[in-house]
Amino acid sequence: MQRRELDLPNLDAVLQDVQRLHAQGCQKVGQWDLAQACAHMSIPINQSIDGFTFQVPWLLRLLGRTLIKKKLFRTRRIRAGLQAPANFVPEAGGDEQQAINDLEQAIQRFRNHHGEYQLHPLFGRMSPRQWHQFHTIHAMHHLSFLAPRN
Repeated sequence: MQRRELDLPNLDAVLQDVQRLHAQGCQKVGQWDLAQACAHMSIPINQSIDGFTFQVPWLLRLLGRTLIKKKLFRTRRIRAGLQAPANFVPEAGGDEQQAINDLEQAIQRFRNHHGEYQLHPLFGRMSPRQWHQFHTIHAMHHLSFLAPRN
């Protein structure tokens, strides 16, 4: 089974895809189940408001703020196989409905936020529009590894 090709326009479409995967059931094409993916996607959404718990080396930040950031927004894709920080990796077998609820709450909180956003640890300062696109792209990446059951 292969990854899905997703091109979701926004976080509303992300939530619709998550709800569909939950209702129909889904198979892992990668390493994470739906509960893990949802729990993981909630973390950077909340930390874009609260602040991130890690920092990347300065040279990588320099590349991130120039080359990597431009490529991410141009292609709307994240390369498979990148290692997430350890505290961003939820355990397998979590409560799927709770993870979905947490994701919905994080997205609602993001939508209702009217203050400044935190610096992205790799990309630096981003506008609200860029943050929305980043969270959508990040979600598409993880959801692409989950295939709905027929």
